[in-house]
Amino acid sequence: SLKESLTEGGQIPFDSNMVMHDFLKISHPTILHIAFKALNDFIAQKSSLPKPWDVADSDAFLEIAQEVAKTIKDYNSTEDKKFESVLRRFSFTCQGVFSPMAAFMGGYLAQEAIKAITQKFMPTQQFFYTDCCEVIPELPETKEELATAIQSLGVEEKKDRSDGLRICVGSQLLEEIQYTNLFMVGAGAIGCELLKNYAMLGIGTGNAGVNGRKQGG
Repeated sequence: SLKESLTEGGQIPFDSNMVMHDFLKISHPTILHIAFKALNDFIAQKSSLPKPWDVADSDAFLEIAQEVAKTIKDYNSTEDKKFESVLRRFSFTCQGVFSPMAAFMGGYLAQEAIKAITQKFMPTQQFFYTDCCEVIPELPETKEELATAIQSLGVEEKKDRSDGLRICVGSQLLEEIQYTNLFMVGAGAIGCELLKNYAMLGIGTGNAGVNGRKQGG
């Protein structure tokens, strides 16, 4: 059961064929497993998600995650240089919306549903984690610089459709997305999915005369 998998001797049920699907992020699946357990504990304690780009909430989240990490067999968070960086990004952006990731997970879940319905091929019987944290703005190495760095990112909500994406990527990258000129040939099975993602991201929606731009997206 899921409960047994979460508590069974600190051993995470990973399949060695799938766990390291990105060799630049070998330790990320374990950190993300810890992050989701810590998020559940944070919600239980605070009755809310960590606020976007809130240093105090990320500190509290990190403390919880460090306790969770102690229960994971053969993992030492103090020896993993990526532990704090990944967890802070997780805390800062867990209220964000990144539609390409949602599309990926939707496709993955649909694949598993088809396996169950047709009773063909082996379903995924393990925890599977992936991320695209490289789209999140870089963070300074020291906590003292965090507040200043966050102010420069432009991640404050503006009560518009782009707030969820702005939380994830910051205003600078969001503006580049909005003023991107893109020409796409074909909108078949794959192309229509790409067009949906482009629309969800707001690609090419920038207006001329705004933000010093002479030409719209």
